[in-house]
Amino acid sequence: MIEMEFNGNTSLADLEIFMRQRERAAGTIISFGIKSGGYNYVQFDENGLPIDHQAHPIELKPTVGGAPIAPAGFSLVHQADCLVLGAKQNLALFRK
Repeated sequence: MIEMEFNGNTSLADLEIFMRQRERAAGTIISFGIKSGGYNYVQFDENGLPIDHQAHPIELKPTVGGAPIAPAGFSLVHQADCLVLGAKQNLALFRK
C-alpha cells in the first residue's frame, strides 16, 4: 500500500485531479480520509491490476445527507470525510 498526503485547503476539483494523476503512477485508489495537521490522505494498492482509465474513470462527489449518489454507470469505491477548502466534507469516490 502506498499513502500520499494532500493539503486540506484543496478544492474538490483539484482533489479529483490529484487522485486521477496519482492513481496512474501509484496504483488503484483503495481509501482516502482526513489526516492530522490539516491534511488528507489517499491510499493506493500498488499491487492491484492495471486500470484502463479511459474506460474506467473516477468521479469524486460530495454525498447528499451522508448518502453516496452514484452517477449513472458508476460504482462506489470509497466514502469518507475529507477537508475541502479547509472544511470537513463527506465525499464518495466512484468508478465507471
